[in-house]
Amino acid sequence: DREDHPYSGTTMRVGSTALILLIASSALATRAGFFQQNGAMIDASADTNTQEDFHPEHMLKDGASKPRNLTVFILPHSHDDPGWVRTADQYFQFFVRPMYTTVVASLVKNPARKFQVVEVVYFRKWYEMATSEQQQNAHKLVKTGQLNFAVGGWVMPDEATVDYPDLINTMSLGHEWLYDTFSGVRVRHGFQVDPFGASSAFATFSAKLGFETHLVARLNYYDKGWMQDNKELEFVWRPSPSLYASPDRTEIFTHIMDQYQYSAPGIPTEVQLAELCAPPHNRTDCPGGGFYWDGDDGNPNAYWAEKWEEQGYAVYPTVNASNVEFYSDFLVNNSISRSSWFATDNLLWPFGTDFQHFNSTSMFSSMDKIIEHVNARNGAGQRYEGVTLQYSSLGDYFEAVRRAKPEGWSVRHGGDFLPYSTLNCNGISSDPLPSPCSGNAGPQFNVSWPQTWSGFFSSHARLKIQARKASRELRSGSQLLSIAALAKLEADGEQLQKPIGAVMASSVHTLRSAVGLVPHHDALSGTMGSGCGNDPKLGYKNISTCAALPMGTLGDAGAVANDYADRMLSGAAMVAKQTEAAAAYILDPESKNKSKEEKLSLSVDPEHFFAALKEGRGASAAVHNPLAWKVVSWVRVDVPTSMKSARVQDSLGAEVPSDILPGGALECIGDERIKAMCRLAATEQGLARGETAKNSRGDDGDGANSLYFRAEMPALGVAIFNVLPSEQDTAAAAAAASVEQQPDAVIESQYFSLKFLGGVLRSMKDLSTGIEMQMEQTMAEYKSFASVKNVTSPSAGGANSWTLTYTGSRSGSYLLHPSTLSPGGVAGAFKTPKMEVVRGSHVTEVRQWFSETHSQVYRVYTSERDELAGGFVELQMGVGPLEGNRELVARFDTDGGIPTDSGAGSEFLTDSNGFQLQRRVFSPTRFFPDGTSQDVSPDDSYTLALNFYPVVRSAHIRGHDLQLSVLTQQTGGATSTSSGNLEIMVHRRSLQDDSKGACQVFNDTTGSYATIPLDDSEGNTCTQFGWAGTCRADNCPSFAVPMNISTRVEPLMWFVAGKRSTCQGRWRQLSQLLNNRPSLLFSGKAHFDVKASAPMRRAALPLDVHLLTLQPRTADGMSQLVLRLQNIQEIAPASSAANNASGSANGPISIDFNKAGLCALLGKRARVSERALNSLPLDKDGYSRNMFSGDETKTLDLVGSRGGAAAEFKSDATGRIDAHRQAAEGTQQVTGSRRFDTEGRACGFKTEIWPQDIKTFLITLE
Repeated sequence: DREDHPYSGTTMRVGSTALILLIASSALATRAGFFQQNGAMIDASADTNTQEDFHPEHMLKDGASKPRNLTVFILPHSHDDPGWVRTADQYFQFFVRPMYTTVVASLVKNPARKFQVVEVVYFRKWYEMATSEQQQNAHKLVKTGQLNFAVGGWVMPDEATVDYPDLINTMSLGHEWLYDTFSGVRVRHGFQVDPFGASSAFATFSAKLGFETHLVARLNYYDKGWMQDNKELEFVWRPSPSLYASPDRTEIFTHIMDQYQYSAPGIPTEVQLAELCAPPHNRTDCPGGGFYWDGDDGNPNAYWAEKWEEQGYAVYPTVNASNVEFYSDFLVNNSISRSSWFATDNLLWPFGTDFQHFNSTSMFSSMDKIIEHVNARNGAGQRYEGVTLQYSSLGDYFEAVRRAKPEGWSVRHGGDFLPYSTLNCNGISSDPLPSPCSGNAGPQFNVSWPQTWSGFFSSHARLKIQARKASRELRSGSQLLSIAALAKLEADGEQLQKPIGAVMASSVHTLRSAVGLVPHHDALSGTMGSGCGNDPKLGYKNISTCAALPMGTLGDAGAVANDYADRMLSGAAMVAKQTEAAAAYILDPESKNKSKEEKLSLSVDPEHFFAALKEGRGASAAVHNPLAWKVVSWVRVDVPTSMKSARVQDSLGAEVPSDILPGGALECIGDERIKAMCRLAATEQGLARGETAKNSRGDDGDGANSLYFRAEMPALGVAIFNVLPSEQDTAAAAAAASVEQQPDAVIESQYFSLKFLGGVLRSMKDLSTGIEMQMEQTMAEYKSFASVKNVTSPSAGGANSWTLTYTGSRSGSYLLHPSTLSPGGVAGAFKTPKMEVVRGSHVTEVRQWFSETHSQVYRVYTSERDELAGGFVELQMGVGPLEGNRELVARFDTDGGIPTDSGAGSEFLTDSNGFQLQRRVFSPTRFFPDGTSQDVSPDDSYTLALNFYPVVRSAHIRGHDLQLSVLTQQTGGATSTSSGNLEIMVHRRSLQDDSKGACQVFNDTTGSYATIPLDDSEGNTCTQFGWAGTCRADNCPSFAVPMNISTRVEPLMWFVAGKRSTCQGRWRQLSQLLNNRPSLLFSGKAHFDVKASAPMRRAALPLDVHLLTLQPRTADGMSQLVLRLQNIQEIAPASSAANNASGSANGPISIDFNKAGLCALLGKRARVSERALNSLPLDKDGYSRNMFSGDETKTLDLVGSRGGAAAEFKSDATGRIDAHRQAAEGTQQVTGSRRFDTEGRACGFKTEIWPQDIKTFLITLE
């Protein structure tokens, strides 16, 4: 425990014990109450998702030390989750809409007032529903700076689990709307206060979006404590070594919020009772939330108005002449204490929290009085000498900081702040308490358990898979619609008619909005609550009472998650309808002159395709390549089980290699109940029938076989492939795949040889080098640490009374805490995994079953010689339903790792939002920039939780000459517990809540109550938790909230292993291929008269440059498109000279639009204008100016081996797909910065892209 925390000597005392408080803002705050725990006064009514800190508070005392000229910048704000324990629409109706209405009215009344907006998805909805007068007022307030914006994305995104294209999308959605609506307004400051940790990729994007500052609240508490002690809460962050080496010198000034986080401090109940609550009223009901004069976010304003009328006094008393000095003293002394943690005499004091200011009139009128009171008494010798209060925006504060200290800020190179972890204050006997610590581990703990927020990396796996699928559909659909619009302009010299173009663009915008909502930090993270139904008779009471109602009355176990999923499905359906027509036009532009029977008709639904094959007729599939590379891909489609063989031909009639393999590769085995449950889950998630079900009931059942065929595709092209039944039974018999049930086997592709013994993979040989890596790959499960005891409590009354006791930090939707350092076998595991080998002419599978519900299949393309089509092993898992309190991992144990100095764990790498790599080191220790360190783990199980990191696209381990790279298509968690070990967590199921506010468990088999008895007493007679209205030790309502989610998921991975050069030469391209797989449309007819489209003609981008985005800029039409090009390589730093010698690309790549095929794609009429990452016009100098100067002699880089920039993995060694990369037409490597175009005609335009950079262009069609 740290003992050097710089608390002020003015700490308030109750007896000899420091008075500790927890900010109250949950629905339980109406039952405010305190209990004694270890001698400290604890406020038990915390919203544990948003405020987790106990804080000693300070009242002004005579003789207290005062700073000289401290300016307190009061930041009125509200953080509004677009969904958490209620849906986004419910929050908007009851909280957000009245908030913005009263905020605008309050700002108009007083020009000194200011307010900060963050989540544009809500502000846009309010604006579009506002009166014309309210809209005009909003415009005036934005122009004067009273109404200002921070983050400005569609949502405040999670930084651990979101894929980088989705981060760019959600930020661009908000920025584009603000710029278009408010005459060019730009967002200049970040405000990432609620996401659970901070990533280097998002910091990089913040700088590229034009932010001048980046503000973060939640990070490891030991790190924050060191920063506070050393006045290093503000620094210059260079999150991307590659982009700092570029001409832009990408860096960003970063502010870490102190331990009070982003909320105004609460005021202890005893203090409020003594100072604020006037008799003769019932004083025990009076205390509110301190500086929240409009109530708390558990109930909307109407609730508090009703309470006031019932009781005759305000539950949350506002500021008046009798109490203004009390509030002023409290605020000033709190500010004086906190200012000691910062390097300048300026303090940012957040005024608000989650869903606050929903009655902004009360909030501002009270704070006005405090500001006036203090500023009138801050002269020499006066009570508040040297302290000035003012309403502020982030811009006001940071400008003051810049002026106060124009240079000399410490610098942090690379690194990130993941995983987020908190420390429970309870059980800590030292006085003062170590800084900072947390209260929301649950007050039942009597020791200082650390809590690691690494469980959410894998929580709600089903939503994570759905989100990635919707993102792929957005990119592919946007491309097809854009290409159709470009083709129309090129062919006819005319743009698409506005109604048609508007419908196309509007469908894209709808899906963009849905995909842009899911990155919210309580959505994709899997930390949303159960939701609450709507009863029109109850009005606002839907919000205030639904959390305490039995399931089925109003609640809907999964309403919030389903809301996100339904929005994505609806948006995808709209885009699909448009892409069907667009793809048909691209392939057959003369179709308008053909009869209905002759026209090419395509559908995303394979129903007619499947039916035609079942009837013995030919059918066709249109394959779209969403990459601007020439791609070879093995495409899989369902075919009837009666079809044992087929011929596949391209549109010119040429045969292409194909195989039919029997279905059921991932089918559950066992009794029919288990099989039916798995088939239902597969159907709900839209999984392929050929993967999940064998033909157990004939062709009229759910079964299907899998047809694989080789599709060779031009860049961004669309091509027709015809599937024709074989004409002779003998040919079908000869071509049928063989199925062998055996525990030992060897399978080979052109690149790898895999050896299986005893039903388990044992080794993998790199055939290009002859190097064999010993590798055991299995499914394994950790048991969640829960230690739940049902204890009968006589004081509760009745034979069935009970309470619960938890004895550790519990695994839940947020937290991860396995019970052991190493996982065991899966629940219900067979003694030896069952295995069968299916060998086709071109595709071979090894199918494994570890239990009735845990299966996986390895797939190799045996005849494929293209490195990017066959130079990997495909691993698809079928997982679930899980038993309760299980955390499932895909486990790789190899001889290719590098051990840590301690011998425990190893070095490994994970990606940051799929964008850049981070080096990780398994360790129980936190290392600090000054060379000190702190052991933070009480045992091995906590060490394990501390060393799980998010994986969005890839994780890697390597030895001196060996490497394993695992590429993923969904977000999960990863760790390396020993040298050569790599584990990817893909699925979880917990049976208890982890006291972080969502009050949910992943009871994912029935949707019924969790296995915790109901509490009929509603907490009225509970001795320990009555204040929470429950006898449950996790502070949740008296019923457990089950989440009927993720019954079964089928995550997909690719992996490459062997010599380091083999992996490094191709994994980045493979990662793009895995996450941008060809999209399919179907026809119930064969088509031989349709040529493949090649929008870029014979050209393609080089394999180091990825076309990330091609989509309409607005929802109004297709006349403006956004194009993004990304250099997917990272620079090897100078310290990695050995890696550079292997041929790494350290300079930018120049692109000539003519020669690279972009002129052919965009057409001669297109104008190109370079834009910022969010598609807004460039700043005058092309990028955001660095306002804060870093001191190169002062570094915040970690001393030790905790992690940081992944230097060793930033270079690509030999074997770099040379045939694809060499002399890509229209591109060249350049070694220095050149002057290239920023605008001009597409034909003739040139640009350069620095490693890891993303260039954005606005394409205007004329």
